[in-house]
Amino acid sequence: MLSCKEVSRLVSMSLHEDLTFRQRMGVRLHLMMCRACARFLGQIKFLQHVSRMLHDKVHEHSHLPALPMEARNRIHRLIEENKK
Repeated sequence: MLSCKEVSRLVSMSLHEDLTFRQRMGVRLHLMMCRACARFLGQIKFLQHVSRMLHDKVHEHSHLPALPMEARNRIHRLIEENKK
């Protein structure tokens, strides 16, 4: 049976590439018996979902104009003055 360390590595790996049938079955078997790893998988899926939502929101508003360079410089100057 896979160790928790191996399962966490495989779960992370599965975000970027497909696992083999053997790896998937090993992870599933381990998750049926290990609450900590099952919780870890749930947290990873939640973070993936939230990051996708955030990514979509950012790109949804990407048509908005950027802050003009003059305003950026003014803000930067004010920040630097307040540091003193």
